[in-house]
Amino acid sequence: AGEIIVAELSSFQLEDTQNFRAHIAAVLNITADHLDYHETMDRYIAAKKKVLKNQEGDDWAVLNWDDPRVRDLAGEAGGRVLPFSRKETPSPGVYLREGALYIDLQAGGAGPSPRLLCREDEIRIPGVHNLENALAAAGIAAAGGVDADNIACALRAFPGVPHRLEKIAVIRGVTFINDSKGTNSDAALQALRAVPGPKVLIAGGLHKGGDMQSFMRELLPQKVKKLILLGRAASFFAAQAREAGFSSEPVIVSDLKAAVAQAFQATEPGDTVLLSPACASWDMFNSFEERGEIFKAEVLSLRGALEK
Repeated sequence: AGEIIVAELSSFQLEDTQNFRAHIAAVLNITADHLDYHETMDRYIAAKKKVLKNQEGDDWAVLNWDDPRVRDLAGEAGGRVLPFSRKETPSPGVYLREGALYIDLQAGGAGPSPRLLCREDEIRIPGVHNLENALAAAGIAAAGGVDADNIACALRAFPGVPHRLEKIAVIRGVTFINDSKGTNSDAALQALRAVPGPKVLIAGGLHKGGDMQSFMRELLPQKVKKLILLGRAASFFAAQAREAGFSSEPVIVSDLKAAVAQAFQATEPGDTVLLSPACASWDMFNSFEERGEIFKAEVLSLRGALEK
Protein backbone atom coordinates (compact mmCIF):
# COMPACT_ATOMS: atom_id res chain seq x y z
CA ALA A 1 0.00 0.00 0.00
CA GLY A 2 1.20 3.50 -0.75
CA GLU A 3 1.65 6.28 1.76
CA ILE A 4 -1.50 8.18 2.77
CA ILE A 5 -1.22 11.93 3.25
CA VAL A 6 -3.96 13.84 5.06
CA ALA A 7 -3.63 17.60 4.57
CA GLU A 8 -5.69 20.67 5.40
CA LEU A 9 -5.25 23.21 2.60
CA SER A 10 -6.01 26.90 2.92
CA SER A 11 -7.59 29.00 0.20
CA PHE A 12 -4.18 30.70 -0.17
CA GLN A 13 -2.52 27.38 -1.00
CA LEU A 14 -5.32 26.18 -3.25
CA GLU A 15 -5.42 29.38 -5.27
CA ASP A 16 -2.09 28.63 -6.98
CA THR A 17 -2.56 24.88 -7.51
CA GLN A 18 -2.63 23.54 -11.06
CA ASN A 19 -2.04 19.78 -11.07
CA PHE A 20 -3.05 18.92 -7.50
CA ARG A 21 -5.48 16.02 -7.34
CA ALA A 22 -7.10 14.80 -4.13
CA HIS A 23 -8.39 11.23 -4.04
CA ILE A 24 -10.72 12.36 -1.23
CA ALA A 25 -11.53 16.08 -1.00
CA ALA A 26 -13.79 17.58 1.67
CA VAL A 27 -15.35 21.03 1.87
CA LEU A 28 -16.84 21.68 5.30
CA ASN A 29 -18.33 25.15 4.83
CA ILE A 30 -17.99 28.38 2.89
CA THR A 31 -18.44 31.52 4.96
CA ALA A 32 -16.99 35.00 4.58
CA ASP A 33 -13.30 34.65 5.45
CA HIS A 34 -9.94 35.94 4.24
CA LEU A 35 -11.69 38.72 2.32
CA ASP A 36 -8.84 41.04 3.27
CA TYR A 37 -6.84 38.93 0.80
CA HIS A 38 -9.34 37.55 -1.73
CA GLU A 39 -11.41 40.79 -1.75
CA THR A 40 -14.65 39.16 -2.97
CA MET A 41 -16.60 36.03 -2.09
CA ASP A 42 -16.48 34.92 -5.73
CA ARG A 43 -12.67 34.88 -5.66
CA TYR A 44 -12.66 33.13 -2.30
CA ILE A 45 -15.05 30.42 -3.51
CA ALA A 46 -13.05 30.02 -6.73
CA ALA A 47 -9.94 29.31 -4.65
CA LYS A 48 -11.67 26.85 -2.31
CA LYS A 49 -13.32 24.82 -5.05
CA LYS A 50 -9.93 24.09 -6.62
CA VAL A 51 -9.65 21.30 -4.04
CA LEU A 52 -12.04 19.43 -6.39
CA LYS A 53 -10.08 20.24 -9.55
CA ASN A 54 -8.57 17.30 -11.44
CA GLN A 55 -10.65 14.70 -9.59
CA GLU A 56 -11.60 11.64 -11.65
CA GLY A 57 -14.22 8.91 -11.48
CA ASP A 58 -12.72 6.91 -8.63
CA ASP A 59 -12.20 9.98 -6.41
CA TRP A 60 -14.53 11.30 -3.70
CA ALA A 61 -15.90 14.75 -2.82
CA VAL A 62 -17.24 14.89 0.76
CA LEU A 63 -19.52 17.95 0.88
CA ASN A 64 -21.65 19.70 3.50
CA TRP A 65 -25.17 19.32 2.11
CA ASP A 66 -26.56 21.86 4.61
CA ASP A 67 -24.38 24.70 3.27
CA PRO A 68 -25.88 25.96 -0.02
CA ARG A 69 -22.56 27.27 -1.31
CA VAL A 70 -20.86 23.94 -0.66
CA ARG A 71 -23.77 21.98 -2.11
CA ASP A 72 -23.44 23.99 -5.31
CA LEU A 73 -19.91 22.60 -5.70
CA ALA A 74 -21.25 19.09 -6.37
CA GLY A 75 -21.26 19.86 -10.07
CA GLU A 76 -17.53 20.64 -9.91
CA ALA A 77 -16.63 17.15 -8.67
CA GLY A 78 -15.23 14.82 -11.29
CA GLY A 79 -15.76 11.75 -9.14
CA ARG A 80 -18.26 10.48 -6.58
CA VAL A 81 -20.06 12.92 -4.27
CA LEU A 82 -20.60 11.88 -0.65
CA PRO A 83 -22.83 14.42 1.14
CA PHE A 84 -22.97 14.84 4.91
CA SER A 85 -25.94 16.47 6.60
CA ARG A 86 -27.59 17.18 9.95
CA LYS A 87 -30.90 18.02 8.28
CA GLU A 88 -31.38 15.55 5.44
CA THR A 89 -30.76 11.85 4.81
CA PRO A 90 -28.89 11.77 1.49
CA SER A 91 -28.14 8.42 -0.15
CA PRO A 92 -25.27 7.88 -0.40
CA GLY A 93 -24.36 10.05 2.56
CA VAL A 94 -23.47 10.49 6.20
CA TYR A 95 -26.29 11.96 8.25
CA LEU A 96 -28.01 12.53 11.57
CA ARG A 97 -31.33 10.79 12.15
CA GLU A 98 -33.26 10.60 15.43
CA GLY A 99 -30.24 11.55 17.50
CA ALA A 100 -27.77 9.14 15.90
CA LEU A 101 -25.11 9.24 13.16
CA TYR A 102 -25.52 6.94 10.17
CA ILE A 103 -23.50 6.21 7.06
CA ASP A 104 -24.85 4.94 3.73
CA LEU A 105 -22.43 4.37 0.87
CA GLN A 106 -24.96 2.72 -1.45
CA ALA A 107 -26.92 5.14 -3.64
CA GLY A 108 -30.67 4.71 -3.58
CA GLY A 109 -30.62 2.00 -0.96
CA ALA A 110 -28.96 -0.56 -3.25
CA GLY A 111 -26.89 -2.88 -1.10
CA PRO A 112 -26.52 -3.05 2.72
CA SER A 113 -28.73 -0.93 4.94
CA PRO A 114 -27.30 2.32 6.36
CA ARG A 115 -24.92 1.63 9.27
CA LEU A 116 -25.45 3.16 12.69
CA LEU A 117 -22.17 4.73 13.84
CA CYS A 118 -22.95 6.21 17.26
CA ARG A 119 -25.44 8.34 19.15
CA GLU A 120 -25.15 12.10 18.92
CA ASP A 121 -24.61 12.35 22.68
CA GLU A 122 -21.59 10.04 22.43
CA ILE A 123 -19.64 12.73 20.54
CA ARG A 124 -17.39 14.19 23.25
CA ILE A 125 -16.67 17.58 21.67
CA PRO A 126 -19.46 20.15 22.06
CA GLY A 127 -21.25 22.23 19.46
CA VAL A 128 -23.26 21.79 16.27
CA HIS A 129 -20.17 22.59 14.19
CA ASN A 130 -18.31 19.70 15.82
CA LEU A 131 -21.21 17.38 15.05
CA GLU A 132 -20.82 18.42 11.42
CA ASN A 133 -17.07 17.82 11.72
CA ALA A 134 -17.79 14.31 13.02
CA LEU A 135 -20.07 13.60 10.06
CA ALA A 136 -17.44 14.88 7.65
CA ALA A 137 -14.66 12.86 9.29
CA ALA A 138 -16.80 9.74 9.11
CA GLY A 139 -17.42 10.34 5.43
CA ILE A 140 -13.73 10.90 4.68
CA ALA A 141 -12.73 7.76 6.55
CA ALA A 142 -15.42 5.64 4.88
CA ALA A 143 -14.42 6.92 1.44
CA GLY A 144 -10.89 5.85 2.33
CA GLY A 145 -12.01 2.33 3.08
CA VAL A 146 -12.09 2.44 6.89
CA ASP A 147 -14.51 -0.05 8.44
CA ALA A 148 -17.66 1.43 9.99
CA ASP A 149 -16.93 -0.19 13.37
CA ASN A 150 -13.54 1.51 13.53
CA ILE A 151 -15.09 4.85 12.53
CA ALA A 152 -17.65 4.49 15.31
CA CYS A 153 -14.96 3.69 17.88
CA ALA A 154 -12.95 6.77 16.90
CA LEU A 155 -15.99 9.05 17.03
CA ARG A 156 -16.77 7.92 20.57
CA ALA A 157 -13.18 8.20 21.78
CA PHE A 158 -11.98 11.47 20.22
CA PRO A 159 -11.54 14.09 22.99
CA GLY A 160 -10.90 17.14 20.82
CA VAL A 161 -7.69 19.05 20.19
CA PRO A 162 -6.02 22.10 21.74
CA HIS A 163 -7.32 25.60 20.95
CA ARG A 164 -10.76 24.36 19.86
CA LEU A 165 -13.24 24.75 22.73
CA GLU A 166 -10.49 23.50 25.05
CA LYS A 167 -11.48 23.66 28.72
CA ILE A 168 -8.55 25.09 30.68
CA ALA A 169 -9.66 25.52 34.28
CA VAL A 170 -12.51 26.32 36.64
CA ILE A 171 -11.58 29.17 38.98
CA ARG A 172 -14.00 30.00 41.78
CA GLY A 173 -16.88 28.61 39.77
CA VAL A 174 -15.87 30.34 36.51
CA THR A 175 -14.95 28.13 33.54
CA PHE A 176 -12.19 29.25 31.15
CA ILE A 177 -12.28 27.92 27.57
CA ASN A 178 -9.63 28.35 24.89
CA ASP A 179 -11.03 28.57 21.35
CA SER A 180 -8.11 30.44 19.81
CA LYS A 181 -8.76 28.63 16.51
CA GLY A 182 -11.95 30.70 16.19
CA THR A 183 -10.31 33.03 13.66
CA ASN A 184 -13.43 34.38 11.97
CA SER A 185 -16.84 35.53 13.14
CA ASP A 186 -18.64 32.36 12.02
CA ALA A 187 -16.26 30.15 14.02
CA ALA A 188 -16.57 32.38 17.08
CA LEU A 189 -20.36 32.32 16.82
CA GLN A 190 -20.34 28.52 16.65
CA ALA A 191 -18.24 28.48 19.83
CA LEU A 192 -20.65 30.85 21.59
CA ARG A 193 -23.57 28.60 20.65
CA ALA A 194 -21.73 25.53 21.93
CA VAL A 195 -21.03 26.98 25.40
CA PRO A 196 -24.11 27.20 27.64
CA GLY A 197 -24.92 29.93 30.13
CA PRO A 198 -23.63 33.49 30.62
CA LYS A 199 -20.31 34.25 28.95
CA VAL A 200 -17.57 36.86 28.86
CA LEU A 201 -16.04 36.87 25.36
CA ILE A 202 -12.41 37.76 24.66
CA ALA A 203 -12.09 38.68 20.99
CA GLY A 204 -10.04 40.75 18.56
CA GLY A 205 -6.82 40.52 16.60
CA LEU A 206 -6.29 40.91 12.88
CA HIS A 207 -9.71 41.24 11.24
CA LYS A 208 -9.92 39.34 7.95
CA GLY A 209 -12.79 41.31 6.46
CA GLY A 210 -16.50 40.67 6.15
CA ASP A 211 -19.58 42.01 7.89
CA MET A 212 -19.42 42.10 11.71
CA GLN A 213 -22.88 43.51 12.39
CA SER A 214 -24.69 40.17 12.27
CA PHE A 215 -22.08 38.69 14.60
CA MET A 216 -22.33 41.55 17.09
CA ARG A 217 -26.13 41.36 17.09
CA GLU A 218 -25.81 37.72 18.19
CA LEU A 219 -23.86 38.53 21.35
CA LEU A 220 -26.87 39.20 23.55
CA PRO A 221 -28.91 36.17 22.36
CA GLN A 222 -25.84 34.04 23.10
CA LYS A 223 -25.75 35.47 26.66
CA VAL A 224 -22.52 37.43 26.28
CA LYS A 225 -22.52 39.77 29.27
CA LYS A 226 -19.18 41.46 28.58
CA LEU A 227 -16.92 41.88 25.57
CA ILE A 228 -13.15 42.15 26.14
CA LEU A 229 -11.22 43.29 23.08
CA LEU A 230 -7.55 43.39 22.09
CA GLY A 231 -5.40 43.64 18.99
CA ARG A 232 -5.64 45.71 15.85
CA ALA A 233 -9.38 45.14 15.45
CA ALA A 234 -10.29 46.16 19.02
CA SER A 235 -11.56 49.68 18.27
CA PHE A 236 -13.40 48.52 15.13
CA PHE A 237 -15.07 45.67 17.04
CA ALA A 238 -16.05 48.03 19.86
CA ALA A 239 -17.67 50.42 17.40
CA GLN A 240 -19.47 47.54 15.67
CA ALA A 241 -20.77 46.27 19.03
CA ARG A 242 -22.12 49.70 19.95
CA GLU A 243 -23.75 50.10 16.53
CA ALA A 244 -25.39 46.68 16.89
CA GLY A 245 -26.87 47.71 20.23
CA PHE A 246 -24.72 45.60 22.55
CA SER A 247 -25.82 46.80 25.97
CA SER A 248 -22.51 46.61 27.88
CA GLU A 249 -19.63 48.92 26.97
CA PRO A 250 -16.77 46.84 25.50
CA VAL A 251 -13.43 46.87 27.33
CA ILE A 252 -10.26 47.33 25.25
CA VAL A 253 -7.04 45.89 26.73
CA SER A 254 -3.42 45.75 25.62
CA ASP A 255 -2.63 42.05 26.05
CA LEU A 256 -3.97 38.67 27.12
CA LYS A 257 -2.87 39.10 30.72
CA ALA A 258 -5.10 42.14 31.03
CA ALA A 259 -7.85 40.40 29.04
CA VAL A 260 -7.96 37.46 31.46
CA ALA A 261 -7.97 39.77 34.49
CA GLN A 262 -10.71 42.02 33.10
CA ALA A 263 -12.79 39.05 32.00
CA PHE A 264 -12.58 37.41 35.43
CA GLN A 265 -13.64 40.67 37.11
CA ALA A 266 -16.81 40.68 34.98
CA THR A 267 -17.88 37.17 36.00
CA GLU A 268 -19.72 35.43 38.78
CA PRO A 269 -19.83 31.70 39.63
CA GLY A 270 -21.44 29.73 36.80
CA ASP A 271 -20.15 32.03 34.05
CA THR A 272 -17.69 31.10 31.31
CA VAL A 273 -14.76 33.14 30.00
CA LEU A 274 -14.37 32.23 26.32
CA LEU A 275 -11.40 33.17 24.14
CA SER A 276 -12.79 32.97 20.61
CA PRO A 277 -11.22 35.93 18.83
CA ALA A 278 -13.10 36.03 15.48
CA CYS A 279 -9.75 37.25 14.12
CA ALA A 280 -6.40 36.02 12.94
CA SER A 281 -3.55 36.20 15.43
CA TRP A 282 -0.76 37.68 13.32
CA ASP A 283 -0.94 41.23 14.63
CA MET A 284 0.25 40.13 18.09
CA PHE A 285 1.29 36.47 17.85
CA ASN A 286 3.03 34.08 15.48
CA SER A 287 0.00 31.79 15.27
CA PHE A 288 -3.35 30.97 16.83
CA GLU A 289 -1.52 28.20 18.72
CA GLU A 290 0.81 30.70 20.37
CA ARG A 291 -2.16 32.92 21.24
CA GLY A 292 -3.93 29.95 22.83
CA GLU A 293 -0.88 28.84 24.79
CA ILE A 294 -0.39 32.35 26.22
CA PHE A 295 -4.07 32.50 27.16
CA LYS A 296 -3.76 29.15 28.95
CA ALA A 297 -0.64 30.33 30.80
CA GLU A 298 -2.40 33.50 31.95
CA VAL A 299 -5.43 31.56 33.16
CA LEU A 300 -3.25 29.14 35.13
CA SER A 301 -1.24 32.06 36.52
CA LEU A 302 -4.49 33.65 37.71
CA ARG A 303 -5.51 30.40 39.38
CA GLY A 304 -2.12 30.15 41.08
CA ALA A 305 -2.30 33.71 42.38
CA LEU A 306 -5.79 33.20 43.80
CA GLU A 307 -4.80 29.96 45.51
CA LYS A 308 -1.94 31.55 47.46
